[in-house]
Amino acid sequence: MNTMSRLLKGAFVLVLFAGLMLLAGGCDDAVTDGGLTVTPNAVDLATPGSVVLTAARPEQAGAAEGTRSSELLLPLEWSVLNPDLGQVISRGGYEAVYVGQNRSGQNIVFVKDRNGREGLATINQ
Repeated sequence: MNTMSRLLKGAFVLVLFAGLMLLAGGCDDAVTDGGLTVTPNAVDLATPGSVVLTAARPEQAGAAEGTRSSELLLPLEWSVLNPDLGQVISRGGYEAVYVGQNRSGQNIVFVKDRNGREGLATINQ
């Protein structure tokens, strides 16, 4: 009976280990691709005023415009946290213009591409 008990315990441990391995294999970590980079990412803006914002993939920031299109899916969707402070006027492609109102505060500009990747910039005015 002692040998049989050891065999059952060994089989139980083996089945338990195999089950844990299957569970671990099915729980892959979420893969993130870094989202988008907005340049400039922080701006001190005199009011009223405006600034041109450019979106890119992090590894493509600073690359020539023709080399960005394969990764960044257009059209981009631009928005602001507080429209009372300013608005974004999309210029098409990778750029937009933030136009600040004659008010002081901090605003966040968001951008999202067709893949759902997002980026942001902070505007202090």
